[in-house]
Amino acid sequence: MEPVQSPQKTLSHFLANETDIIGTGFMMRARDYDAIGGIPPYPSLLFADFELWTKLAGISYMAVSPKECFAFRIHQSTTTTSTDIKMVSAFSKFVDFLYEQQQSNKEFAKAINEKAESLLDFYCQGFTSRILAYGSEKPPGAYG
Repeated sequence: MEPVQSPQKTLSHFLANETDIIGTGFMMRARDYDAIGGIPPYPSLLFADFELWTKLAGISYMAVSPKECFAFRIHQSTTTTSTDIKMVSAFSKFVDFLYEQQQSNKEFAKAINEKAESLLDFYCQGFTSRILAYGSEKPPGAYG
């Protein structure tokens, strides 16, 4: 990833699924985090990170270190254990956020217009696959 990313480039990478926000460490200025109100409320916090990092990058830019600074263990992810309704609700909330950004921020609108279809394709295919595989049943390990 580029060492310095503009807010538009950051959003574009998120929408194109080119940034692994689960396996990537991020840092921010505490005053910026406080200024945007912290982590936005989403069902099971699904997609909250997308909105959080978009808002934080929108304040100035995102800086990326080329160094490997941490390691983590792999475990069953929230997205495989969350109920379909929570995932769809959270995704819908994120799409609403993108729509608001598209209307209010010309630079974000460009990234959204160019890359949102990729995001929609990726997640809608995943939702469809889950529904076809499990129907109205919960997937293995699903809760609440």
